[in-house]
Amino acid sequence: MKKNILNKRKLCLVIIMAGAMFACTAAAQTNPKDGYIITNQNDTIHGTIDYLTETKSEHNCKFRKNGETEFKNYSPAQLKAYRSNNDDFYYFSKDIKIEDKQEKLFAGYLVKGGMSLYHFLVLGKDYYLLEGENGETAQILDASQVGGMNSSQKVELRKNMAQISRVFKEHPQELNNFNEGSFNDKELSKIVVNYDNTYCKDLGDCVLYAQERDVNSQSIKVHVLAGVGAQYESYNLKDNLGENGQSGSTIAPSVHLGLNIDVPRFSKKFFLQAKAQVSYRSYTFDSFRNITSGETEKIRDKSIQADAMLGVAYRLVDPTVNKVVPFVRAGLDLNFWLSHKMDNNLTAEGSIHYYDLNKDVVLARLHAEGFYVGLGVDVPVGNHQLEITADYKNLNTKSASLKSNIIGVTTSWIF
Repeated sequence: MKKNILNKRKLCLVIIMAGAMFACTAAAQTNPKDGYIITNQNDTIHGTIDYLTETKSEHNCKFRKNGETEFKNYSPAQLKAYRSNNDDFYYFSKDIKIEDKQEKLFAGYLVKGGMSLYHFLVLGKDYYLLEGENGETAQILDASQVGGMNSSQKVELRKNMAQISRVFKEHPQELNNFNEGSFNDKELSKIVVNYDNTYCKDLGDCVLYAQERDVNSQSIKVHVLAGVGAQYESYNLKDNLGENGQSGSTIAPSVHLGLNIDVPRFSKKFFLQAKAQVSYRSYTFDSFRNITSGETEKIRDKSIQADAMLGVAYRLVDPTVNKVVPFVRAGLDLNFWLSHKMDNNLTAEGSIHYYDLNKDVVLARLHAEGFYVGLGVDVPVGNHQLEITADYKNLNTKSASLKSNIIGVTTSWIF
């Protein structure tokens, strides 16, 4: 009876924690900012913008008109621009070519003036677009990786510099600023603002908007991932003297929710991973009924277990250059039994050999520590990514002398 009450309490606790996580996620997705939209008919409508992540904001504007209660979604084809009242962000609808594919996006203004600078983020990769006084445009390719470029990529880089030259055709001496070829928001904004202040004074106030992007907003990037998996587990249960052991194997389905945490100012290739996983496992053991005769009975233990995994991963290629990104990873795993059901005890009365795992064991005792190592790959799918991983995991449940070796595969959708 006590065991049933304990299991029900733990199940309620898990449900409450899961509900709290989803509530926090939903709350985090609401970020209201006072602002306005500009329609294709040049009408300015004031209200509230629910500012999403940078990637989502380039494909969708979530706006609520003053006096209304519901937010409406607008695509780049439906609006000219949208902007916050305090100038935190300013997006303009632009036709942009990305990897030979033409797209209409909300490009974020970094500088608006005689010459303008836009920024947009696709699959974690930064893109920049220059727009000259007469409407000439040029995307800026990062030449910092030129040493690792193939011949076709170097041709594209030369074409890109030719496009930039046309934007700066009135003042070609300013092209010297692009010789280094490794750029970020701050450096490019400085080039464009200096250009506008130097050459556009006859047009009046040449810098109409300059965004001071918060360094911290780019220092850490967090991506949520959710998915399913399956794992093959081989296990061994020893008796209290560590002499007799029982072995077996099982296949366990699982679901998980996690985070990928990038620190691009530290490294483009290293990133942190945190994951919570829940799996269903079924173990089969021999229960010693009589130590003299050796009669045994097959006992099955069914359990729901949770894993908290924290580790570091390393991308094998530059994610800003390559679409398909393989990586290796390793970390720690803490395993907890959320529920545990066994028909009989794994014990033998009067025997000096017995097993600690039995149907009345307190769940708090059943926890394991271990490690995992593995490899994976991120594959672009539309505006998101699919992550596929394969891992080896070693767990040791010391309180029950249960050891597990696990090989698992997972598929995750990265948001």
